[in-house]
Amino acid sequence: MATAPTQYQKKQAARRATADIERLAKTYQSGLSDIAQQQQKGFSDWTAKSREVMAPYEAAVAKYTQQDFPAYQRQVAAANTAFEQQSSAYNQTIANYDAQVAAYRQRLDAYNATLAEIAANPSEMTNIMGVVQGRSGMVYNIGGVNYREGNLPEGYFLENVVVGQGVNRSRANAPATTYNITENRVFKTRDVPTFNEEPPQAPNIAAPTLSLPRAPSAPAQPKLPTFETGQFQQKREELGKTFEREVGERKAAKQNVVMRRMSRGMLEGA
Repeated sequence: MATAPTQYQKKQAARRATADIERLAKTYQSGLSDIAQQQQKGFSDWTAKSREVMAPYEAAVAKYTQQDFPAYQRQVAAANTAFEQQSSAYNQTIANYDAQVAAYRQRLDAYNATLAEIAANPSEMTNIMGVVQGRSGMVYNIGGVNYREGNLPEGYFLENVVVGQGVNRSRANAPATTYNITENRVFKTRDVPTFNEEPPQAPNIAAPTLSLPRAPSAPAQPKLPTFETGQFQQKREELGKTFEREVGERKAAKQNVVMRRMSRGMLEGA
């Protein structure tokens, strides 16, 4: 007849079950530590690879910011300075030409005004006075030469002009009358001036253009490798599920043993 397990046997069985679960827990913790080490190594590898990929890019960025772009800025500044100087010289040349054109037009307008004035008054009275010389009658000294009134040089002519007024007192107590006193005066046909000045020539100069250098291209950032943490999380979840399943299996087995022993004891005591 089988006997019921002693108190010592029960404690020993409990210790074995507890030790088994503790061993599973240690295995679980060890698995977690392995996964953490794998993740750390993966992260270290990813960091090293990323640095390897980024090194040429960072060198290119340093060259772009320290050399290429500053050189481009200096070229732009030099181009702007040259353009401003060329523009200033161009504007001064155009201003000088405009001033020459304005002065030319002023002289041409003055010439045209003189022509209009001559057209309105083609002759002018001179200060040449006639002198009686014997039988020659009135002679006029023009340019140091004496000319008779009927033989004046070309461009000169006599014209009777009013030089004053006289008063007639022919009868006593009769109203006085006036009359014009006239004399021959020498007139000269006005010379028509000529205007042979050519208009100023436009300068053969083109407006300056601003030509800027092409800006350097900034380095393109490379595509970094990806570091997936999901695979390690999945391993942790799988490890946890395995641990929970095995612990559950151990507890269930322990409970079955206890139940069988209890059933056996009850049968034997009947």
